[in-house]
Amino acid sequence: MKNGLRSVDINLDEKDKKIIFLLQENPFLSQNEISEKVNLSQPAVGARIKKLRKKGFLSYAVGINPKKIGLHFAKLDIETDDREHLLSSIKKCPYVMNIISMDGRRNLSIFLVSEDFSTLESVTSRFIEHNSVENAHFNIILKSEQKIILPIQLVEKNKSPCNMGMRCEECRHYENGKCIGCPSSPCYKGKLW
Repeated sequence: MKNGLRSVDINLDEKDKKIIFLLQENPFLSQNEISEKVNLSQPAVGARIKKLRKKGFLSYAVGINPKKIGLHFAKLDIETDDREHLLSSIKKCPYVMNIISMDGRRNLSIFLVSEDFSTLESVTSRFIEHNSVENAHFNIILKSEQKIILPIQLVEKNKSPCNMGMRCEECRHYENGKCIGCPSSPCYKGKLW
């Protein structure tokens, strides 16, 4: 460590870069197909892929493309004075795809997805009402320049995945038809979860 910063271990040759590029373009390429394109034997490609995974240059995740299946995608930036308490309340919400902690005034960015805009707004308003939220800024994401794949939390019915402490039957947003309900609840009116 130098000046309190961790050094970055990036030691890739041209063959490694080509393998990463090929797998980014098509993660289903076989090692034989890659070996033909990078002029290495299949066992050598397999060893390189194993090394790249171990070092963190290759990682795989399964998720959804929200735009492709017609979901609505939003970002909520929050300023909170108790990040950990808020995170413990919202991180298990099925509508939350990812949460990024940051420094600065708005110290959390929450990425949400839902089948309709009104549910996004309802879930967001529940988060904003949390007692540790000081300021918030909500945006609907219209498009992304690159494909976005998000993990989705599929849930069992009747198992409360979050800590928001409210049942759909008691929620004003659900009662007035502005929310399709929590996917883990029997009240859920959507089709995805």
